[in-house]
Amino acid sequence: MNANTALANALIGTPVTPAIAANTLIIANTISNSDILVAINKGGHSQVVLWGDASASITVLNAPSGGTVQIRIANAVQMTIAANALTGNVVGTGASQVAQGSHTAPAATSSAPGHSELAIGTEVVTGTDAVRAITPGALAAMDDISNQAWVVDENDLVSDSDILLATQQSIKAYVDASGGGGSAKSQLILGHAISGTATLSNFSSNIYSATLIGSASADGIVGFNARMPTGATSVSKALVLCMSEETGVLRYSVSSAFAAEGEAHSANTDSIAETDTGSVTGSVQREIDVTAALTGVAANDTIGLQFTREGAHANDTLTILKVWGLYLEYT
Repeated sequence: MNANTALANALIGTPVTPAIAANTLIIANTISNSDILVAINKGGHSQVVLWGDASASITVLNAPSGGTVQIRIANAVQMTIAANALTGNVVGTGASQVAQGSHTAPAATSSAPGHSELAIGTEVVTGTDAVRAITPGALAAMDDISNQAWVVDENDLVSDSDILLATQQSIKAYVDASGGGGSAKSQLILGHAISGTATLSNFSSNIYSATLIGSASADGIVGFNARMPTGATSVSKALVLCMSEETGVLRYSVSSAFAAEGEAHSANTDSIAETDTGSVTGSVQREIDVTAALTGVAANDTIGLQFTREGAHANDTLTILKVWGLYLEYT
């Protein structure tokens, strides 16, 4: 008989059935929304082994108490289902093969929530296409992975790997040493007079402390000292903060030196050649960008920077330049 074919008093309505051969025994319940239950007698008590619930659309394959459910092919056990456990082989060929093995469910209690493991070793494949077993070479408990080769505990993250994981402790140590995670940090450094007409003084009712370079006909130098923090990689911005009380032109130059522990103090130098700012508006703050004079500064370097007002040059027309600091920003 063809698939999905009705049979009087047995298969009614629009059946969903396979094609069946002649002389096939058919067990069917033709009452609307009716069920089928198959039970055995175990020790004088009926226990269900197969139950089809039409209204709930479920089929139950049930083992008697204390028993197991086995799936067999040619009377060979392929899978065994016991309480909280599944073992056996799932058979397949070609692309349809399914890896098999065993799995034990954790105890369903509040004090034993279970234990997760991750396969980390090389898989071992045994058997043939008919029955194939794949077993991991090793298992790692997921509640403690600190001793695994793919987890590194490096406070400086020196491996710089795109396949390894870092521990929480090493990430925190790296972020702390980097000043908080790579965002720009800053500091303001007060200047000190070095030469020329530069003097240390106060202005504007003692609100600001500044170094005054006061002459339109002589050079004056203001110096700044700084140290790059641990974890910093470069100076992203360096600004000389200054102001003049009259409008005019400022001409300046910059020289710097920087060195690490154990190096000569002038191991590294940089500079900005004489430059005119253009018109400076009186009593308005100016920020002179001197970042170009600090190229190559590294973490823990000691920095010396000199800002020279080229007052003797004809292009410089200011009388007094008030310098109140060097603003450094680094990443």
